[in-house]
Amino acid sequence: MTTPTVGIGLTWYDAPSVPGTVIRVARRGRLAWFREDDPKQHQWLHRAIRMPDGRWREDSELRLVTLGTREAVELPLHPALPAHEQPFRVRAARFEAGLLRKRWYPMSYLVIPSMLTQVDVLIAELSSAAPVLAAHLKSLRDGFRRTA
Repeated sequence: MTTPTVGIGLTWYDAPSVPGTVIRVARRGRLAWFREDDPKQHQWLHRAIRMPDGRWREDSELRLVTLGTREAVELPLHPALPAHEQPFRVRAARFEAGLLRKRWYPMSYLVIPSMLTQVDVLIAELSSAAPVLAAHLKSLRDGFRRTA
């Protein structure tokens, strides 16, 4: 687990991966503010939080953040997944962030039923090809709660 420090690089796995730089760190090191390295997007300030599992995620959309790298890959390898399940991770990552979200902006909550239906279909597809990933998605699906 990388501890955030001011000036350290990071990769934010949004639609394409986005390189950024940490500009401020909270006192306990569980929260970091960062800016994208693209000068056109430099005015936006984002927050990364350390999740209970130790992985970093962007605060509002909960997309994965990796500290200490500026990669151009879609997603880093997941240490808990076997090698033959890694290719399925990109499909599952589309829904993982949505299942972790607790806040939904007005009218965006209309996406929830469609997302849950698509997750159920993906779990059924992955149950034979990638059982570890299917179990992970199922646990996120079962624990999904919308608070706002």
